[in-house]
Order: sequence, then structure tokens, then C-alpha cells
Amino acid sequence: YIRIPSISEISTYELRKCLPKENGDGYSYKTIVNHTLWNNKPNENSLFPLLKGSFAEFRNYHKYFCVLQADGDTLGKTLMAANKQEIEDISKDLITWGQKAAEMLVAYGALPIYIGGDDLLCFAPVNNGSRNILDLACELNKTYNEMPHLIGKSTLSIAIKMVYYKSPMYEAYAETFPLLKAAKKGAYDANQTKGNACCLKWEKHSGQPHIFSYSFAEDYKQFIQPIASNMTKEEKERSFLSSVMYKLRANEELMQLISHNPDRLWAFFQNNFDEAKDSKVKTKKYQYLLAINKYLFYLFGKHGDKKEPISKLYEATIQLYAVLKTIRFITGLDDDKK
Repeated sequence: YIRIPSISEISTYELRKCLPKENGDGYSYKTIVNHTLWNNKPNENSLFPLLKGSFAEFRNYHKYFCVLQADGDTLGKTLMAANKQEIEDISKDLITWGQKAAEMLVAYGALPIYIGGDDLLCFAPVNNGSRNILDLACELNKTYNEMPHLIGKSTLSIAIKMVYYKSPMYEAYAETFPLLKAAKKGAYDANQTKGNACCLKWEKHSGQPHIFSYSFAEDYKQFIQPIASNMTKEEKERSFLSSVMYKLRANEELMQLISHNPDRLWAFFQNNFDEAKDSKVKTKKYQYLLAINKYLFYLFGKHGDKKEPISKLYEATIQLYAVLKTIRFITGLDDDKK
């Protein structure tokens, strides 16, 4: 028989490949899971303390998992207008994509729940050690959009709900439906067509929710991915990431006043961060700040123009904070010590 992994095993998938730290408790992943989850008297409350004591790689995101739901855009209209041969070709593409998606999910450490046609549902870890949930969503979207008979006819939108492992499963699953609807309705690609987007929501078990939408074709490739790739992964640089967030929050109104002038907006960064000086152009910190600046200017343009009240521009900064906090969390650089 095949044993279905528990939610905690999915969320901690990354640790399966890790060796216990020498100065820690020294238990292997398998020993800890068998002792806490799969014996006659399970004790899940001791699972995470034991994992934290045994693995240097343990992060806060290991207490969270993702409910990911995907659905094809405009496929129904495409099929209604298709002839018999076109329907057969599209059906073969969908079968092929489903097989590829299943392989991708398993390789990532996810548990596929349903894959059929253009629909997909799975439970997945936030980070598997080499990739994170944003990477997985991008790969699923890219693979679907490359199916030869779907090109120009259908794209893929995705909803992601990141959930604390003790949260009610039904509530998390139910929430992916409005998230998927938001992705299809609220994000646009470069050609201003609806869909081809992702909407992600999460909150720490004791904090406020963060939610943002982005198109794969425009927002992700041009803005979000550069921020993620240039965000430092070193724990000693956490203070830098925090200082960036603090200064952005403290100067919201100033940034909104200069929101329509890209030169003045970048001058703000150079005046407030030594890492944005021209002499640091080859450093990751410079590129990180530059990527934030470009994304912020794009968001200001997306959420308002010169006729809009400044209050409308808060939507841009709220989205930026949500993206920065999410990337910091899924890479293990959050400051939550609980």
C-alpha cells in the first residue's frame, strides 16, 4: 500500500534530505517522524521542537504548507469554438501537461490531490530546499503555456494559500476559490488579457494576512523574480532587510508624492541607503534596492495616475510590503522566534 504523507511531513519535506547537526539532539528525520507521528500514541506537539533541535536548516516556514489550486483561462470558450480535430489536439495536450505537472509536483515534494484537464489541486511545502512555492507556480504556468495547441488559446492561473499546520484544512481549501477568482479577474499580462496570473495569501498564526496578485508574463518576470533573486539569503543580513522595510514604511507619503517621477524615486533610495550608491552597482544589495524601486514605480502607475488621490497609492505600497514579507518568509529570513 502507499502511505499518504501527513501535512507536517509535507511542510517539512526539505528536512528529509538533511543530516542532524552535530551539536544538536542528533535524531534523524525518520526517527523523529516515527516517534511523534506514526507510533501508537502520536505526539505531534513534540515534532517541531525535536526537528528544530536536530536540524540547522529548520525554519519557520516548516510549520506552514501550501494549498495550491490551478485552472486554465478561457479554455471553455476555446473548446466551444473548436472543431473535432482541435478538441482532440487540446485534449492530448492537457493529458500531457497533467503528466508533466504530476512529475513536477512529486519532485518538488508536493502531494497531488487532483489533476484533470486544466484543473489541479495539491498540498505543497513552502520551500523544498532548492526551490520555493513561487518557483513551483511559475514552472506549472510555464509548462501549461508551452503546450503547442494551447498557445494563444488558454493560459493558467494559480491560487496559493499558505497555511499554518494547525489551521483548519477545510477553511484553507475553501479560500483558494476566491483567490483563484481574483487571479483570473484582477491581474493582467502585457496584452491586457485577464488571467495568466497568481494570487497568494498567507498570515502568521498570530498576525495579519498578506495578499497580493501578479501576472506571470509581466509582474513576476520583470519585478518579483529580480527582487527574490537579489534578496540576500545570509542570516547576518536580516538587519538590512528589516531596515529597508522600516525606511519604506516611514517614508510612504514622500514616496507617493514623487510616485510619477522615476528619477526622483530612485534618488530617494540613493539618499536613504548607502547600498544604493553608484559605487555599489555590482553588489546584490544595490540590485535588490533597484528591483524594489522599479517594482514600486510600476505599482504606483498601476494603482493610480496624477488625478488619483494619494490615498489610492497606498494600495501600491501595501502590495510591495506583502511581496517583500512573503519572499523573506519563504526563504527563511523572517524574524519570528516563536
